[in-house]
Amino acid sequence: MLIDTYLQPMLNAFPDDAHFQVAGILPTMFQTKRKNQLENYQKTVDIYGKDNVFSTIIKRHDRLEGFGEQGISLNDYEDRRMFALFADLFTELEKRIDSFEKYGDIVDFSYTQKYYDPLTNKTLPLGKEIIPNGSIE
Repeated sequence: MLIDTYLQPMLNAFPDDAHFQVAGILPTMFQTKRKNQLENYQKTVDIYGKDNVFSTIIKRHDRLEGFGEQGISLNDYEDRRMFALFADLFTELEKRIDSFEKYGDIVDFSYTQKYYDPLTNKTLPLGKEIIPNGSIE
């Protein structure tokens, strides 16, 4: 919808001025336990291609929704899980940008989560090593 409704018309209207590249479609507020959401995710992959859909999924998390009001605690277990999730998101985004710069597009792209597995809600070993200043030992 975003691409067809906003991005493509902007590109059509301003072909000389619209200089952007879509890094991919990021599934957000996704709940894997709901069958229709899994089907919608698969439809998105079918329409846009696996290369164009982020493998990092930002699932619905109460803690994530409360960041704006409650702030972030660097030592809170739930917040640290969210840091691991976003470490994967930014790592995947970086790899997508590298692919654009190297090939001009995303070609045979894949990313395997290193910090957090959104489908099982588990922080992976590397995600547990994230320290509050944002670096990894």
